[in-house]
Amino acid sequence: MTEKQKQLLAMLEDSATVLRKTQVNLKKCPKERLTKGYIESRLKMIDEYWATFNHSHQELVKATPTEQRGVLPYFLNEEFFVYEDLYNVLRGDLMDRIASLMHETLMETSVANSSYAIAGTQNNFVRLPRIELPTFSGSYEEWPAFKDLFISLVHNNKMLSDVQRLHYLKTSVTAEASSLLRHIQITSDNYSQAWLILKTRYGNKRLILNNNLKKLVNQRKMNTQSAAQLKILLDTTSECLHNIQNLNVSVDSWDPLVIFLLVQKLDPETHKDWEEHAYKSDSEPLPKWNDFKEFLEAKFRTLELLTNNTKEVKSNKERSTCHVATPTFENRSCVMCKESHTLCHCKEFTKMEPTERSEYVKNNNLCYNCLVPGHSASKCRVPVSCRICHRRHHSLLHQLKQTEPVAPTSPSQPLASSLHVVEDIEEVQANTVIALHLNTRQNSALLATAVVEARSNQGHIIPLRALIDQGSEESFISEKAAQLLKLDRQHVRGSITGLGSMRAEINHVCELQIKSQWDKTFVLPVKAYVMSKQLTRKLPKKHIVQQPWPHLQGLHLADPNYNNSGPIDLLLGVRVYARILQAEVVKGPPGTPCAQKTDLGWILFGESDSTSQEDSYLVMHHQVDIEDTLKSLWEIETDTKRKYTKEEQLCEEIYEKTVTRNQEGRYIVKLPFKTENPKVLDGNTKEIATKRFMQLERRFKRSPNLKTEYIKGINDYLEEGHLEEVPEKEKEDKSVYLPHHAVIRDDKETTRTRIVFDGSCKGSNNVSLNDELMIGPQLQDDLRNLLMRWRLKRICFVADVQKMYRQILVTKEDANYQRILWRQDESEELKEYRMLRVTFGTAPAPYLAVKTLQKIATDEEEKQLGKQTNKHSEVAIKTIKEDFYMDDMLSGAATAEEAIAIAKEVTRILKQGGFQLMKWSSNNIEFMKSIDEDKRSANAQIELNLDGTIKALGIAWNLGADQFQYSCIETDLLCCAKFVTITNAKDDN
Repeated sequence: MTEKQKQLLAMLEDSATVLRKTQVNLKKCPKERLTKGYIESRLKMIDEYWATFNHSHQELVKATPTEQRGVLPYFLNEEFFVYEDLYNVLRGDLMDRIASLMHETLMETSVANSSYAIAGTQNNFVRLPRIELPTFSGSYEEWPAFKDLFISLVHNNKMLSDVQRLHYLKTSVTAEASSLLRHIQITSDNYSQAWLILKTRYGNKRLILNNNLKKLVNQRKMNTQSAAQLKILLDTTSECLHNIQNLNVSVDSWDPLVIFLLVQKLDPETHKDWEEHAYKSDSEPLPKWNDFKEFLEAKFRTLELLTNNTKEVKSNKERSTCHVATPTFENRSCVMCKESHTLCHCKEFTKMEPTERSEYVKNNNLCYNCLVPGHSASKCRVPVSCRICHRRHHSLLHQLKQTEPVAPTSPSQPLASSLHVVEDIEEVQANTVIALHLNTRQNSALLATAVVEARSNQGHIIPLRALIDQGSEESFISEKAAQLLKLDRQHVRGSITGLGSMRAEINHVCELQIKSQWDKTFVLPVKAYVMSKQLTRKLPKKHIVQQPWPHLQGLHLADPNYNNSGPIDLLLGVRVYARILQAEVVKGPPGTPCAQKTDLGWILFGESDSTSQEDSYLVMHHQVDIEDTLKSLWEIETDTKRKYTKEEQLCEEIYEKTVTRNQEGRYIVKLPFKTENPKVLDGNTKEIATKRFMQLERRFKRSPNLKTEYIKGINDYLEEGHLEEVPEKEKEDKSVYLPHHAVIRDDKETTRTRIVFDGSCKGSNNVSLNDELMIGPQLQDDLRNLLMRWRLKRICFVADVQKMYRQILVTKEDANYQRILWRQDESEELKEYRMLRVTFGTAPAPYLAVKTLQKIATDEEEKQLGKQTNKHSEVAIKTIKEDFYMDDMLSGAATAEEAIAIAKEVTRILKQGGFQLMKWSSNNIEFMKSIDEDKRSANAQIELNLDGTIKALGIAWNLGADQFQYSCIETDLLCCAKFVTITNAKDDN
């Protein structure tokens, strides 16, 4: 990382910190201070800081090469978009607050004007109440009333501009309706669009009619005679009929149908009374809706009078006897808002402070335990109590003691514990049975995480998010983090076992240091195993809304962003946990997390407030299994054949069933898809491939030599027939487009610029071609065994299969999964091509190439069955099957004559499948003379006593000394080569 990049990242962090602090300060700011002048100054400040952040981002993008962006955490975590969203949220909140202030001023002015007008006409001053704007949550039946009122107050108000109208509109909608307008920026041009969006969604007459009809038909049936239920039945029906009439739908002839529907909802006794009232004689006409309405009104008035008398009688009985009557709760109408729900479900009630709720319950003579009128808490027979302190009062009425730490509780955000329990009491049979339904919102488990500063022995430092897991015997680090830190690794072989005997293999262990973000003096060395796979899913699994938990106020959290779902790159096991643990523990009420003090800061764990309903749980337990390690080592030594997984077996079956050969003898293979209908076809891969190609062209402008080599590579594909332009009539066929880029290898003898096709690029549906393809099993022997067998041969030789992947064809239909975009110059039109051969960059390409190489040997072996063959042919077949590592052949023989014969036979067999061996090298001059000069390795130098050096499989082979040399580059600035030599068999004699 350059010094300029470090400076730009520091500037970005400073600006981001100010934006985060501004958001925190605004939440703490008293309402009285939020004046128009204060908000406008805040707006100006965050605009300036965002301009600085945006400028620094643009400079960092210019200073960072494209390939380096995949390494820097700033780009990996897409922090620009995170803070862009934070800036937009801050600015939107402040703009909404300004609009609210303007609205309040406007309303007060209009009311004052009206009051003065009335005072002038009546000689007295009357102050009218302020008209509040309606709110709309997205209910279709509420839309007509909201629309009419909003049009009257705001839409047709000529004193307002379109910007102000849009502010009022956005602050008047909630829930689903609010989400529809979330993307609308507050400008004067967008008001008409926002109003049209709401009208289009909720102004559909059919939907409004359907919702009213459902509400009318699906009314609840009465179990017993009840004045409250009769009023609800009557009011709901009248409301639905009026709403339907407002849609210009005539309901004049609906009387028989409406009466029939409502009669079905009546209890048996009221139904009987209606029949006696309506049918006094057979000659009477059919009753009208007004008749039925008058009957219901008379009935509930009578029941209300009887109910009052009954209450007086019951109260007298309670004074004279010790018997406690079972309360009745047939009235499910809310005491506060008169809606059809109990008080504990009322949104207005839950928004109040606990003290205000207690005062309301006291003033309305409600039970402190079940919030129902008619009895006291001491006589309440509902078998529940407070979920926090377990005393005899409702959980919503629980108040913190003065000795407990108190945090300011917003009316819009009650205590988490207060929102977790909803008690719904409903009568099943009058005065006898009470059913209690306890619905609890499911809490999700919060695992302990911490942000630490990780440092390698070379001094590389990056922040990592760690999971602290005392259920793991060892510590682990992700492959990505290990590469970013450039950690020195030691080779190990082991396996990890987890819940349900889940297993994963580990191959490397490394050492690093971790530092606390709060205590700069704390440094802890950690030994961690490198995991090639993801350590765990993102934690927490869903975003958690932060609650004002009083017991966590003022704590220095080890992970300040514990509530945001994010990746885990470091897992600290029980050994680290034991060393960082401190004594202090803070516990909160049920349903809230606990805090444990550590050297890394306070870690949080336990329950958290989450509405997630997913039944997935994470149990971490890692253990390095020594017995399995020894077993795997013995399996390697005894050359035990590994069993294939189901997917690997299926991949083998697909290959065997579909592979064919053309007239030239070349093999034609089919891509092994996991499913018959790949989802990758539905992703917009062409658009993504186009954007990536534009990036490649910008790279060409910076490096003309690269462009020349790249064009030469593409032309080579075209000239050899490995790539073809897509015919015009087939361009509309469903296809997958692969982005492509250059990989430059200066150590290669022939092709230094290799074109790589990105099969892992995900489409718009987050699915890539490689996600849909099977990788296939590992077919070739372990590299160490191959090298050791090779060094046992007196005469050694190596060769390389020229363009191995490109010698194998794919089926015509699968070629459409390998389309690319290309043009030699920006002035030309972008053309579509498709790869006709196995493509470098696709997941199964190595498997298909190796499998086809072995298929040639198998076919040759079957062809020679029953025929007399020479021993060199049998050895050549065995060589192709056992002495190849990808496209590199490492083999040999006891004598030069035998080595030459085997080499010629291998060349003959492979040539039948279209494969050609090049870059031959050997430790024997006689063998090298038998190879054509154009097929020898350029570094062999056989005329100079074989003192050249060639590379095979990352190992340098000095032909003159006949030794292996491993070259290790220690740092980027200081190149220091270390050589480890292994001599061949002849040196031991």
